[in-house]
Amino acid sequence: MTPSNTPSRTRNTRNTAPPSDARNTHFPEEPEQKKISKAQARYRRQAGEAADAFMQFWRKTKEESTVPTKYKELMQLAIVLVQHCRPCINLHTQICVQVGCTRAEILDAANIALAMGGGPVFEYIGYLMQVLDEFDPPKEAT
Repeated sequence: MTPSNTPSRTRNTRNTAPPSDARNTHFPEEPEQKKISKAQARYRRQAGEAADAFMQFWRKTKEESTVPTKYKELMQLAIVLVQHCRPCINLHTQICVQVGCTRAEILDAANIALAMGGGPVFEYIGYLMQVLDEFDPPKEAT
C-alpha cells in the first residue's frame, strides 16, 4: 500500500469515503495478518471471475448512495464486532473516524453490536477502544 492510501493517524482528518483498497493498518506489526492479506491476494488472483465479482460488488457497496458513507461505516463496524473480526474492527474504527464519526456515534454502534451479539462482543470492544484512544475522534459533532 502506498502512503497516500494509508489511513491518516492524525486527529480530525475527515475524508468523505474510505480508501478503496483499505487494509488493516492499525496493527501492521501482526505477522499473522500480513500472511492472511497475502493469502487473500493470491486467492483473488487464482479464483478469477468469482473473486472479481465479489470485489466489484464490495466496492459498489462502499460508494455514496441513499445511505451516507458515515452511516455505512457505523453499520459495518457493528457487524464486524458481532462477527468478532479483529482486523476488521481495527480497520472500520479507523475509517469511522476518517469519515467524521464522533466517539459517541462509534460507541453507540458498539452498544448496538453488544445488544445483538451479547457477551462475546464485549471482549472485542476492547480492540475498538484501542483504536479510538489512538485516533481520538471528537466526543460530539462540532
